[in-house]
Amino acid sequence: MLLFRMEDSKGLDGVPRIDCKEINDLPLIYKYELNNFIADEIRKEVNGAQGRRVLSYSKSLGVCLLKYNKYTENEIYIKHLNYSIVDSVEYYDIKIGKKRSKPYNLRSVINEFHTQKNTQFLCVNNQETTPIKVINFAIDVSNNDLLDDYLRLFTKANTGLKRFASPKKDKEVILYQSTDDYVIKNFQESVYLLYTLVYKYGMKDEIYKDIKYAIKNTHMESENEKKGLEYLVDYMYLNKKWERETEIENNLIKGSLNCHPRFYDPIAQLYEIQQSSFSEVYEFRNYNSNPLSDHIWEIYARNCLRSQYYF
Repeated sequence: MLLFRMEDSKGLDGVPRIDCKEINDLPLIYKYELNNFIADEIRKEVNGAQGRRVLSYSKSLGVCLLKYNKYTENEIYIKHLNYSIVDSVEYYDIKIGKKRSKPYNLRSVINEFHTQKNTQFLCVNNQETTPIKVINFAIDVSNNDLLDDYLRLFTKANTGLKRFASPKKDKEVILYQSTDDYVIKNFQESVYLLYTLVYKYGMKDEIYKDIKYAIKNTHMESENEKKGLEYLVDYMYLNKKWERETEIENNLIKGSLNCHPRFYDPIAQLYEIQQSSFSEVYEFRNYNSNPLSDHIWEIYARNCLRSQYYF
């Protein structure tokens, strides 16, 4: 599973996150407080509260590129997460001195709460008074109704999901911390360019192979960034018919077509590509300022300009 995150850290209202927390900074709580702790952290993030510190990812690349990115030069974070890690929590058991993990699915947690109505009895008999340090959690919060029920049960103020919150539309997954993201720092414009070309023209097998070859042979300062770009291309290729693309992504693309940027940036280029023929936008390819974007243009030109369908 690939997850995507972009932080508007370069904006005046940016809230930069701490990707990795030191062991001494990890919160020390009793085990019976775990639900309350996680619920409060999720609530702060999805409701846009001050003091939020978890990492909000989306299962949709389009959401990150077109909805939550005020500055297109912001870094793109890519998380390659095993499906077995989603909906789980990891903590350090102070009493036995070992790390432990357990499934943490919102529906299961809610069901367990209703089954065990006497929480005091639950604490004593399940040794829930053990002190623990929360290391990490990864929780899918994309079901609005389920999330609202969960928050109302376990937050200190029984606060539910605010009306403007949109974890369902954003296909949101919450992580407490992440130490191994792939980060696109220098080739963001190439990601936008490829995304909009794939959206309009698709990605044939030949294009996929050529772009993977171009990435492999483009000089980059970071192998981490190169690997992240390879994962992005795989993601777009597997979704080449956009069958898995959500309604929100389609609406975001349409919204971009209705806007008229005041200066030429990757969003403005997206607008031009969607509205114009390939031969017309190909004339403005020199706007792009890195060799990978040059390769992407040439690869699509070889496939598009030879077909009247693309004019």
